[in-house]
Amino acid sequence: MAPSATFQEMMINLGAGEQKAAEKVFERFTGKLLGLARSRLDARLQQKVDPEDVLQSVYRSFFRRQENNEFDLDGWDELWALLVTFTVRKCCKQARHFQREKRDISREESPKQADEQTEEFTEWKLVSREPTPEQAVLLTELLDQVMSPFDEQGQTIISMRLQGYSEKEISSEINRTVRTVRRVLSRVRIQLVSEME
Repeated sequence: MAPSATFQEMMINLGAGEQKAAEKVFERFTGKLLGLARSRLDARLQQKVDPEDVLQSVYRSFFRRQENNEFDLDGWDELWALLVTFTVRKCCKQARHFQREKRDISREESPKQADEQTEEFTEWKLVSREPTPEQAVLLTELLDQVMSPFDEQGQTIISMRLQGYSEKEISSEINRTVRTVRRVLSRVRIQLVSEME
């Protein structure tokens, strides 16, 4: 069956980049192609890929290739079939992309909504860098227990180490050997181990 003159004319105009010809394609197919893209992208995948983005990619590919006269279509039905093929392939490509090992969306978990949370649902507790008041009290008590057997110099060594100073830095700050600093810190470790048993 020979293509209709108006269809053939529209395809020639598309190849020339005419806006009105592109609008005819948009008007005729956008709603159906968008529905197709939505049906091919499951809800999880639609969190990563918008069906409208897929459709824009379909149109970009089609118009670019039409400018190079790559298609010999006999009518609107063949154009529809071509655009459907593009849409399905692009959806499949996106699905493959987000199912690769490092991006696999099936491995992602989403937290329940606040109003759906129950006492059993504890996996998504927010982690704070600041200790809770109870933790702060326990830490203070533990530090007091650990530091109490040491003299002022020993307490300074422990305090500086907790602040992130190296053994060498502590040694030069308090005018003692690195060996002395290590000995104090070793006693602290032993005491902490015994406290935890």
